[in-house]
Amino acid sequence: MKPLFLFSFIFTLIFFSCKNTGSTVEKKSLSEDFSQQITEKYWKLKVLNKKKIKMEKHQEREVYFILKTERNKVKGFAGCNHFSGFYDLKNKQQKIKFTNFSTAKKTCDQLKFDENDFLDVLEKTAKFELKKDQLSLKDNKNKILAEFEAIYF
Repeated sequence: MKPLFLFSFIFTLIFFSCKNTGSTVEKKSLSEDFSQQITEKYWKLKVLNKKKIKMEKHQEREVYFILKTERNKVKGFAGCNHFSGFYDLKNKQQKIKFTNFSTAKKTCDQLKFDENDFLDVLEKTAKFELKKDQLSLKDNKNKILAEFEAIYF
């Protein structure tokens, strides 16, 4: 009799402790949190130094970057070459600093877009502003250097 009572008690305890207690609210807050993050997103360049950016005919792919949370790595495509480096993010203060870039050294003479301008902007970046899926990178004086759009696959 004792084993049956013990089994019933444990079963009841497990059954009621697994009851759904508003997980839809939890999921909503998680998705809201993701919309406020700049990490682990594909950021496509839209404006650089106040000039709208369009992909050129001979360009391999669009200019973008991704901030990887693992080891604070940044990776992306600068217009002609892939690049990688590191970043230091202070999310609450909306501050970011990019460092230690490395790129391949392929030349793309047929392109008008100068990837060095893009990499220079990343190096000058001190702050950011995030509004939904729009990211602006700014210098120390709050001047907008570049604007990006989050792309989801």
